[in-house]
Amino acid sequence: MSIAMPASRHVAAWAISLALLGGCANTSSFKKPQDIVWMDPAPEQSVLYLFRAPHDSTEVVAFVNGAAAARLPASAYTALTLPPGTYGLATAGTGTQGLNVELKAGERRFVYVSGVMATHTQAIGLATAFAGPLAGLAVMAGNPTDLESRRWTECSDLDARGLASIGTFVAPSVSSQ
Repeated sequence: MSIAMPASRHVAAWAISLALLGGCANTSSFKKPQDIVWMDPAPEQSVLYLFRAPHDSTEVVAFVNGAAAARLPASAYTALTLPPGTYGLATAGTGTQGLNVELKAGERRFVYVSGVMATHTQAIGLATAFAGPLAGLAVMAGNPTDLESRRWTECSDLDARGLASIGTFVAPSVSSQ
């Protein structure tokens, strides 16, 4: 016993199938990722890339061995050419949570700075209680990164490519204030 489907349902099923397939085949909005090309270190030099972690909107000044080396706005990265040696990385207000990186001649290394979002539990709880869950989420999303929580972490070439693909390269100079 077979159940016959009315012709209008067949047409509707085909129309929906074609619409779905057409949506899958649409590549006009596809954007090819940019090719990431790293700097090669000069002989007897090394390159240290400094990246910002996503979702941190506060500008960061990177310090290398206590001297300001780069001003990194949100979603930015830079490259420092340095002679071999050990370098201490820090940001303003996080001198104790820095990272020491030992660079060798001809070496390329990658580090990123990230921070923990500041949480204001009482404000989030009050917003959620009085205005609903969306207001609580808005308060959470508006929290700045806690300056004292920032820390430098070394990452792989692959991770650095991911950060570079969503970031903007900036020159490694710091303008005077």
